Parts: sequence; structure tokens; C-alpha cells
Amino acid sequence: QLSHTQGSILYRDASEWKALAPCSSGQALVTGGTGANPSWGSTGAYTFFWAQDQKPNNTNGQSLATATDNVREINTVLVNNISGMSLVSNQITFPAGTYNIACTMSCEATGGTRAFLWNPTTSTAQLLSVNANFSGTQVYQLALQGQIVLATTTVLEIAQVVSAASSAGAGINTGNNEVFLDIFITKIA
Repeated sequence: QLSHTQGSILYRDASEWKALAPCSSGQALVTGGTGANPSWGSTGAYTFFWAQDQKPNNTNGQSLATATDNVREINTVLVNNISGMSLVSNQITFPAGTYNIACTMSCEATGGTRAFLWNPTTSTAQLLSVNANFSGTQVYQLALQGQIVLATTTVLEIAQVVSAASSAGAGINTGNNEVFLDIFITKIA
């Protein structure tokens, strides 16, 4: 039987066309798969953390030295709705869980370089970027991405090694804050 109620959705059950009545605000249409009817339900919470290394307009990025793990600066949290996650002194505290990480960082003429999602307590890398080699005056973005699983609360930071002293990039004077690193973390379990 069809409905004339605004917000109803037409679907086919095993034998005839039917109307699914409107749901409560904020619910999503969830499929039951082959042989089942659709229904209203929850898609689960989408929790994420988004932070950047921001500097005032026309300010250069941090210096990167050779023969050391340069801890990349992260100083501005844009969104954080992951309970227990925080940023203090360039270090991110992760509660136990499974996370997808997507991070890009700008760099300038670093020679050979690689970035790490680094555990300073155990001196181990949780994620590694690809190797890169940029010389002269080349400016580029290095990507660090992947998935990590943490059994306990863990403090992590972004570190970068370079074979030539360089910087995270030059300010470009657009009238807005300069951004030299962007990290987006999604908690999936």
C-alpha cells in the first residue's frame, strides 16, 4: 500500500510495492541486502581529528636539520570529536583503537627525505612515508598515510629526516595563515 505522506520512500518487498514511512530526524536509510527490506537506522558515529601546522601570514615554516629526527610542528586543532584524543607540544595522544591517517606536509629542497608517524616512548615508527629526494630549490608535499591499530593509549608525533638542511617551506603572503602540515585522523574502531 502506497502512502501520500511527505518523506515516504517507495520500495519493493517480496511481492509488491510499499512505502517506508518517514523516520526521525538524523536517521539514515539502511539496506538489508538482497532478500530484505530497507529500514531506518544509524550508520554509526563518524569521529575524526583534524589539525595543522599554521603560521601567521608570510611566515616561513620550521627549519629541518640533517642527522636528526625533526619533529614536525602541529599547533592548531581544527576539529576533534574523538574522545580522549588531544594535541600538546606537537604530540597527539591517541586512545586505544583503529585509525586511518592521512597527512601531507610541505618541504623545500631536503635532498633525501622520509616522514614517520613516530612513537617517542618506544622509538618505533607506526607508519612510514615513501622515500623522496628533492634538491635545488624544489618545494613539494610529502604524504604519510595508512592505518594503525593501538592496544593502549599512545602518544605519537610526526618526524621527518632530511639529508640536506632545509625548511618546511616559505610563506606565500596570501593574507591568510600559512599551512605547512595537514593531518586528518579517522577513528574507525
